[in-house]
Amino acid sequence: QHHRRRNVRSSNRRGKKKIHGIHDLGGQMDLSKIYADNTKQNNEKDEMYTPDNAIAPLIKHLEGLDKEKILIWECADTPNNDSNIASKLREVGYKVITTSIHNGQDFLKTETPDGVTHIITNPPFSVKESFIKSCFDRNLPFALLMPLAALEGKVRVDMYIKNDIQLLCFDKRIKFVNKDGESM
Repeated sequence: QHHRRRNVRSSNRRGKKKIHGIHDLGGQMDLSKIYADNTKQNNEKDEMYTPDNAIAPLIKHLEGLDKEKILIWECADTPNNDSNIASKLREVGYKVITTSIHNGQDFLKTETPDGVTHIITNPPFSVKESFIKSCFDRNLPFALLMPLAALEGKVRVDMYIKNDIQLLCFDKRIKFVNKDGESM
């Protein structure tokens, strides 16, 4: 563990930049079946919606990028393809496409749609590791809204050390809500 921490710190000392509270830190697995099984089993727990206060910092982080050259993929959208993430990004002028496992479009089994330049989503909690791995494998810039506990775990830490990551940490706990508007 100490070795891993030292690697993360040293990557930060090598001149990685800090932007608006975002700090740069520095095997093949078939996880799609686990995702499909867990999505069915944990559907209620996994179906949490992203509030505006969690999306605003992501939008701020995208500032300065040419909106005409960006196509964002919200790949874990709601059954009606009306996620708050996609709506808020569109409101400020970004082009966004959405897919949902509820409509037969499993992110872990789907090829990246043509033209996609970025992935932004709130992945199902029970399969966050699968989403992280898939995003790294796609080699596109991505933002996954996850709890800080998603930084823990041997497999995830190994992925983070191998790849450059940035963290956007909120100063307040994000209150995700279920389909009935209840905070969990």
